[in-house]
Amino acid sequence: MGFSLWNQSFQEWWPQGLLMFQLLAAVWVIFGINLCLGGRLNRCGLRPRTWEGLFGILYMPFLHGDWSHLWNNSLVYLVFAAFIVAFNPGDLPVVTIAITLMSGLGVWLFARPNTIHVGASGVIFGYMGFCVALAYMVKNPVTAIIFIATIFFYSNRIWLLFPIRKRMSWEGHLFGFASGIITALYLPLFREYYRQLLPLLSQLGYVPPL
Repeated sequence: MGFSLWNQSFQEWWPQGLLMFQLLAAVWVIFGINLCLGGRLNRCGLRPRTWEGLFGILYMPFLHGDWSHLWNNSLVYLVFAAFIVAFNPGDLPVVTIAITLMSGLGVWLFARPNTIHVGASGVIFGYMGFCVALAYMVKNPVTAIIFIATIFFYSNRIWLLFPIRKRMSWEGHLFGFASGIITALYLPLFREYYRQLLPLLSQLGYVPPL
């Protein structure tokens, strides 16, 4: 019975854990290519209120300014992505897509003009907002541990939601955090949207099971 339960849990976790590392690997590969190109790919970042900047909603999380930017985001990404997988393995793609699109659109509409936004920080702050809201809404041992870990280790990042640094996309952080909360509040709805998108996503490549 114990082995059967462990095997079932592994089968549920493995595809999402693999997706988690595949996304991170893609970010690192793109950073390497961008490094070889002298950072030219960062021009494809999100440019607020420009038509070409709309594509940056999808490109922004995969582009980073330097090693420090990438390394810090990678570590925090792994922690919060693991939290989401621990809560419900099938929710990682749902939450990631919802936060990416909502936070990116928020930055595109309201961020400072004549700026280029790059980095996965918006998605990461979205994960953070999702975890905090989820712990408030769903009270069980897993969400309690996630909430305590989030507050204990990352509460100091709350200041990054405000314009305290000039060369920082605080708008991405703010709209990411807000998008995470919205995603948690309407998670069943986003799950249904994701199911409806599965046929299209399947034509574009690998899609993990929900």
